[in-house]
Amino acid sequence: MALEERTVEIHRLLATEDLRYQKITFDDGISTEGNDRAGTADAIFPDSLAGKSVLDVGCNYGYFCFEAAHRGATHVVGLDFDPDSIRKATKIGKIKGIDVQFRLFDADRDQIDGKFNYVLCLNLLHHLRDPIAALDRLIASAEETLVIETPLLSRKSTRKIFNAASWRLLPGFVTRLILGRAAVIVVGTGRKYFEATFFLTPEALRCLLEQRGCFRSIRLERSPYGNRFICIAEKAEIDELLMIAGPSCAGKSTLIKAIIEGKEPALERELSSNQTAAWQTADATRIATLLSSRAEKILFQYNIMRPWLNGPNNYRLDYSLNVLECAKKVRTVTLLTAQSDLLARWQQREIEPRTRKGKYRGRRRKLKPLKAYQTPGMIVHFYDNWFDYLAHLPGTHSILDTRQLPYRLQPLGAWRELRTTL
Repeated sequence: MALEERTVEIHRLLATEDLRYQKITFDDGISTEGNDRAGTADAIFPDSLAGKSVLDVGCNYGYFCFEAAHRGATHVVGLDFDPDSIRKATKIGKIKGIDVQFRLFDADRDQIDGKFNYVLCLNLLHHLRDPIAALDRLIASAEETLVIETPLLSRKSTRKIFNAASWRLLPGFVTRLILGRAAVIVVGTGRKYFEATFFLTPEALRCLLEQRGCFRSIRLERSPYGNRFICIAEKAEIDELLMIAGPSCAGKSTLIKAIIEGKEPALERELSSNQTAAWQTADATRIATLLSSRAEKILFQYNIMRPWLNGPNNYRLDYSLNVLECAKKVRTVTLLTAQSDLLARWQQREIEPRTRKGKYRGRRRKLKPLKAYQTPGMIVHFYDNWFDYLAHLPGTHSILDTRQLPYRLQPLGAWRELRTTL
């Protein structure tokens, strides 16, 4: 588009469209009348986004999409619920000559297609019907950085969502003290609930992200614009993750020790392409301690009975498994052990040393695996659920039958035949 023709299009756009939400500047210095968000862009973006992909959920007229493209992003997508905003953003992008894809999107219902280096959700989360489910979808779509902007609680915001006179009479400093510094999600109960359904305090958002177990850093700061805060969460970086899984007493620790000490060189060569870097080891309770910095190789020990032992018996709700989403290369090995062997080992290791005069004196939680191993078919049930979960995860998944020596890895599909032998 020629410069004169573009100038005419810009003036026609400004004359015919209401563009007061975001200030968007064109090449010749002409800009819309909206709010200037340049300070926010500088806070959330590095100077260069060369080669990066960026997703803006709730993009409105596309200011942050255009800013990402200006900083070198090669793939930029803007999503919004409002068809009119998508129409305006598309028209602005065409005039600016910037290749950004704008699409209609319902953040409460729709799934995000693909993954992006940067995922933005600015001033949107508190308007959603289910912000926690939406937050999980945002986390899953972010490969490197997730940026959330949402309002801070204040007297004005509490009046906006509450009818109760007691809330309106509270001094501002009391509101900030009670709700601003605690991990609280406030649910609006007033008639104007459509303006803001939920408010998340900064600490509430931090806790929600930390629970997911897949971030190496979470930074909270005051937004340069309005009474809002920004959360910038950096995903953990793992080059290679090997998970050794199995029920209690299946031999996970023994195998991990053998791999680290070089006693299973053939198996290690088959499981890892990087033979120079040293393994870092952790179980589900300690895996978060390894995520604060980039890790080359992690050996992750996982008890497939963990959700059943701790509740609520669902692998999707065990956030320690989210570490699998952070690794560039994932390999899982599940140890297959006969139920009779598991029962004998558990009795020898955990029950007999704590039994005096025929009565068990240890912790009652140790009796739960014992009961499971004494129940016919229970271990097959655990393996069934575990392999069903693995089948939907990316990566290479193998079975190692500990009853057969030397060790030989078998594909996940071998379980159908192997389960009849347990």
